[in-house]
Amino acid sequence: MNLRCYKKGIVLAVVFFGHVIFGMDEKPQYKLWGKSSELDMIVQLPLELQKVIIEEYEKKVRKIFYLKTVFDCNSSVNSVAFSPDNKLLATGCNDNKARIFNGATQECIAVLKHDDWVRSVAFSPDNKLLATGCGDKKVRIFNGATQECIAVLDHGRYVYSVAFSPDSKLLATGCNDKKARIFNGATQECIAVLKHDDCVNSVAFSPDSKLLATGCDDKKARIFNGATQECIAVLKHDDCVNSVAFSPDNKLLATGCGDKKARIFNGATQECIAVLDHGRYVYSVAFSPDNKLLATGCSDKKARIFNGATQECIAVLNHDDCVNSVAFSPDNKLLATGCGDKKVRIFARYIAGSLEEVILLRMIGMRLQVAKLPKTITSPCFLLDNIATTFSSKEKDDALSDLTNTWSSLPGGMQNFIWDKCNYTIQAYRKIE
Repeated sequence: MNLRCYKKGIVLAVVFFGHVIFGMDEKPQYKLWGKSSELDMIVQLPLELQKVIIEEYEKKVRKIFYLKTVFDCNSSVNSVAFSPDNKLLATGCNDNKARIFNGATQECIAVLKHDDWVRSVAFSPDNKLLATGCGDKKVRIFNGATQECIAVLDHGRYVYSVAFSPDSKLLATGCNDKKARIFNGATQECIAVLKHDDCVNSVAFSPDSKLLATGCDDKKARIFNGATQECIAVLKHDDCVNSVAFSPDNKLLATGCGDKKARIFNGATQECIAVLDHGRYVYSVAFSPDNKLLATGCSDKKARIFNGATQECIAVLNHDDCVNSVAFSPDNKLLATGCGDKKVRIFARYIAGSLEEVILLRMIGMRLQVAKLPKTITSPCFLLDNIATTFSSKEKDDALSDLTNTWSSLPGGMQNFIWDKCNYTIQAYRKIE
């Protein structure tokens, strides 16, 4: 914020995201301060003005994520998955363990031992089961409530991927023996074996449970009819396909590939409609539940967020090692990443109407209160990324106390967002007698 002081005491303009809320060429309809020199909070402004602020906020801010939580898993994290009720987070690691964490407290509430590394984890949509795919050639199914292992499904080689159908009736697996398999979710009977030309790295059901997509080391993604198991489409790539995911509206299929690209295909025509460049191999892709975002995990130590409609990269989330897995929470508010640095990170999403927005608007109001600075300060200018100034008067300290207290209570990610990422400017002009 830049605050400029002149002589006399009128507001010339307040500009928010480039919108002149109060213009100097017309009589202000709403005064920010009067004889008492008290400045109204933005949240107390008339609804039409609040609407302008929120609309611009949605355009500029809705796309931003901030780091909320980091916790250790003792070994490289290969897979992350939220439970459908949003209460749990499961991880699969190279230390031969799957873990279940409390989604709110991040406390580890269960450790599920295996006989080799755990490559993939998935909750059933009815929230009753957790499936794991393991390097010991087995898929295990656990009771979601008791964490008891209730079934072990043998495979020919390493199991790279597990996925339940949205109706919870089927379980698909991808294996290093060049086969994908479909199991009855209730009886665990293998009802179909789908042959490929190389190891199957990823499996995913469409939202209507009618299709199964697979990603394979033979540089192809395939789409199968879920009822007949007939292969109805083969999508060629330039390297191994590490991950596949359908969009929640069933209109798109995303793939992550070893050729440093993610691709988006039309779900009906299978035409490739977008190619998203990355720094290295793309290990994981996932759509957000509201269909508006696509997340990718890459071996260049970054997760990326793309606008689902425009395919613009709108956020890059840095990590300390390759990002093996990405997953959105069912409530659309969080993104979890599993990383080669043995850590799980939870990123929170700024969504209009959320608590974060309330805090943001309050911070804007607090910043505008700087306009109450005493007249003895003739040229105050406060940089957005540095609250400290050369002024030391008690009046100035009092005027900034609310701002400083609110600022210090915010998480670091929110602070970075406010000062460095938002790219907005509020300019308040005042004449001083």
